[in-house]
Amino acid sequence: MPIYTDYDEWSKNLGPCDILLFTGKGVRSNCVNAFQSNHLGVHSKWVHVGVVCPTSFIDFDNKDPNETYILESCIYGSHGIKDIHTNKLKGGLQIRSLREIVKRNLKKDVAIGCYKIRHNKFKYTLEEERNLSKEEFEKYVEHNFKATQLRKIWNDWQSSSYDWINCYTAVGFHNPGCISKTNKRLFCSEFVIKLYQKISVVDTEIDAESISPQELGDWIGDVIGESPFYPDCYLLKKRPELKRQNTVHSRAKTFLIKCYWYWVVFSGCGSSKYNGAGEAGY
Repeated sequence: MPIYTDYDEWSKNLGPCDILLFTGKGVRSNCVNAFQSNHLGVHSKWVHVGVVCPTSFIDFDNKDPNETYILESCIYGSHGIKDIHTNKLKGGLQIRSLREIVKRNLKKDVAIGCYKIRHNKFKYTLEEERNLSKEEFEKYVEHNFKATQLRKIWNDWQSSSYDWINCYTAVGFHNPGCISKTNKRLFCSEFVIKLYQKISVVDTEIDAESISPQELGDWIGDVIGESPFYPDCYLLKKRPELKRQNTVHSRAKTFLIKCYWYWVVFSGCGSSKYNGAGEAGY
């Protein structure tokens, strides 16, 4: 499993619609972890999922072709990062700067894993797309049959809100009477499954509403099974902190303690216990 601590190096591997999985810290993530662990009977690691935004294949406002974005369904104002298309904080389906998302998450010691699609119809990574000539790029986009489906998905679902009901269902609190049957509400893993179903990556028989981020991650990482993703995870983690500061602090603390005891010992030479000549006094 390739492990990275630098965003720019890690992002060179990303291609359109590759899946992005997140570990988590905080109250909401701990709740999802607990529910998933109880539901699946195993330790839960992944608490959120999105996809690398296929920037070249969908149209949205404020697009920077040199930036990498994440396409995801999440709660309102997550991490305080705005939706690129509306330039506002929002909940539900949105496009946000992956660099900013990574920056905020790494500060909290959250790891991000990317799995690549097998037999991907997206021939190039995002970085390779940017290096194509104008003619090569136009031909590449025009002849990719998934472009039409992706545009339709974005046009149909861009106003979707976040689905708290299916969130509970996906992590094991099943209530058939409450499941949302509309594209206007989407839980994070529900959106990813439905997206992959629309572009013929995942079997349409899979119940998108009942799949949790951890189940999706376990399935993707299954080497023996029939997952449509390569098992290698491109993992981005926080750079390990040097212990120098702690070492310097510890040494300084030890030095001050020694100074204190030297002062205690030598300041006692003129006390009632000892006189100045080093003889016992009274």
